[in-house]
Amino acid sequence: MPSVMRLQLDTGMDSGGSLVVSLWANQSVMSNTSSVVVCVNAASPFLGFSSSLNCTTAFFQGYPLSLSTSSRRANLVIPYPETDNWYLSLQLVCLQSPEECGKASVLVETSLSLVPCLNDCGPYGQCLLLRRHGYLYAGCSCKAGWRGWSCTDNSTAQTVAQQRVAALLLTLSNLLFLAPITLSVHRCLLVEASIYTYTMFFSTFYHACDQPGEAVLCILDYDTLQYCDFLGSGVSIWATILCMARLKAALKHVLLLLGTLVFAMSLQLDRRGAWNMIGPCLFAFVVMVTMWVYRCGHRRHCYPTSWQRWVFYLLPGISMAAVAIAIYASMMTSDNYYYTHSIWHMLLAGSTAFLLPPRDKHTEPWACSQKLTCRYQICKNRREELYTVT
Repeated sequence: MPSVMRLQLDTGMDSGGSLVVSLWANQSVMSNTSSVVVCVNAASPFLGFSSSLNCTTAFFQGYPLSLSTSSRRANLVIPYPETDNWYLSLQLVCLQSPEECGKASVLVETSLSLVPCLNDCGPYGQCLLLRRHGYLYAGCSCKAGWRGWSCTDNSTAQTVAQQRVAALLLTLSNLLFLAPITLSVHRCLLVEASIYTYTMFFSTFYHACDQPGEAVLCILDYDTLQYCDFLGSGVSIWATILCMARLKAALKHVLLLLGTLVFAMSLQLDRRGAWNMIGPCLFAFVVMVTMWVYRCGHRRHCYPTSWQRWVFYLLPGISMAAVAIAIYASMMTSDNYYYTHSIWHMLLAGSTAFLLPPRDKHTEPWACSQKLTCRYQICKNRREELYTVT
């Protein structure tokens, strides 16, 4: 007679992962002509072992397994099992001499478990909790060309050398932010320099942690590094456009702080939403254009006034920014990510260096860095000197 076990998966809480069924036939009285046939079905158990071994019922096309003296172990993985009662049916079958089954005693150890991702996706994948069209489920996000339910298919996988080259491209390309950092300090734009330094640091270590397999280095939690990288990129663009607008210091700092808070809130709501970066940047662009048009009307002359500024700085910077946006929006795929995203880093840093406004005429180069040094100074009050009685 078949032995039947029931597994209750009818609560709706256990359908988003994988059902793992493991069977092991212990040392028992089993001849070479006998075997244990197993069927895993949903909705109703399979009991027709005498007539068929295909595990098909009126409600479900089941999963067949078998145990024998040559193969004492059997494993089955069912991804995203249906919400229903599941049944595990086992029966000892002796095809050549059925009378042997009456004397045989077979002990089968059974292990049934639910896991979000099989083998935790291995070293080349990440187990993610996904939500799409109202369904919540877990799945493996494979990297470095690996595929499969648990990222075990290496038919298109990258070699270790290719992984290291990709990691170097994504991390070292951030060093181009040293150019806008140096220019910001040279032009006494210390707030912008600190933002670019923050962006370079977290983008470098986020991509070092984002790599799979051999080439990986995580100094913080992956989610923290990703959040800081996205936040730094958005705030860098926001700060650059506000700096180009040439606002008064108080208004500029208020908008810079408000924009940073809006970026932080939007990234918490939807980290990969396109409008998280496009919306605030469009607002900053409108502010910059408004200020430029106002200065054109007030001075009755085009702003910026120098044609050299337009030809050698603004047009190259705008062109690099446009190419970077086009690559980020339409050309970046999972196959060319290592190259296109590295180019995105370089174009973003290069356009920032070109678009930063020039130094004020009354400000000396590196003036802000000189003020940071600690030294005694004799301060004079010019207003008091005007009324000094001699």
